[in-house]
Amino acid sequence: MHRPTGKATYWGSYRTTDCCQNALVILSQMLASLAWKTQGNISIPKQQWESCSSYLLHQQTERSNLCNFDSLPSGSSYCSSLTLKSVTGMDSYERARKNCSNFGTSYEETCTACSVAVISLRDDLLREEKENDSEKAICGVAAVIAVAATNIEDASWVDSFYRCLPALDKEGRYSAQFHLLRVLLAMFIALIGVILVISLIKYVNKRQKPSPPPPPPTPRPKDLTMGSSLCQFSKAEIEKAINLCNMKSLGKGSAGEVFKGLLPSGQVVAIKHITESNTSDTFKREIDGLSRVRHPNHVSLLCFCIEEGKQYLVSIARSFIRPLDVTCVKS
Repeated sequence: MHRPTGKATYWGSYRTTDCCQNALVILSQMLASLAWKTQGNISIPKQQWESCSSYLLHQQTERSNLCNFDSLPSGSSYCSSLTLKSVTGMDSYERARKNCSNFGTSYEETCTACSVAVISLRDDLLREEKENDSEKAICGVAAVIAVAATNIEDASWVDSFYRCLPALDKEGRYSAQFHLLRVLLAMFIALIGVILVISLIKYVNKRQKPSPPPPPPTPRPKDLTMGSSLCQFSKAEIEKAINLCNMKSLGKGSAGEVFKGLLPSGQVVAIKHITESNTSDTFKREIDGLSRVRHPNHVSLLCFCIEEGKQYLVSIARSFIRPLDVTCVKS
């Protein structure tokens, strides 16, 4: 008695033998034709299935389970009990129908798209039932029958479609890896999108954010007005004048420390730094006192500086009214 030998996997998931391959193809075509005409079940009852499969194997005494056909009859599992109408209502079926509709001149491209779509339909059918290898194989056969029923009366299309089905074996081996790569790619694209959106929001907010208002001017003593005869230096000018004389200290008192300074005009002056611990009243009293001095041997207040909490008085002493001091060199 002839026994089918040589186990192989067909259509991405169905395990059978080399000798049963042709029987599987013909049986699926017969079921596709029947399903299309009746719009009924994709499979047939067990008794009819065994009769047909045994006939196709040319051995009336053979049992269909030798080809692993015993799980395919109607009622054996979820996918074997499906009707064509229930499958054609699925989005994945519609995609498979379109991708497998016209093989034309670009057969390889169409075949690749068709095989991926059939695998997708199989996986959608499988989601409705607890996944296992046996059910996966049955759902794969059901997906092939459902798609074949679409153009089963077109002999040329049927031939092209079944010649394309071996591509499902490759898709079946790599479908899990392909699905994982698609998920990872989708996550990467989503991450890039989120980063771009956040960057855009920050950029827009930065452009729309108003510039901070300038700091309020440092208040001057109330009795010193723009009309005063005293000039006013900036803090930078004062520091430069002191540095030109190497920060030479002339003395220190309770109100602050006096340094020797050099003005841009070449005039050597005494610059008194009022310590920060003193209040503005102390600074005011110093100005009032020095402004009233009118004696050739005493200092004469020339300018002042009050900026960023720093307070300076610039005075000219008689002892400084002489040619440029050699210890102060212009930069």
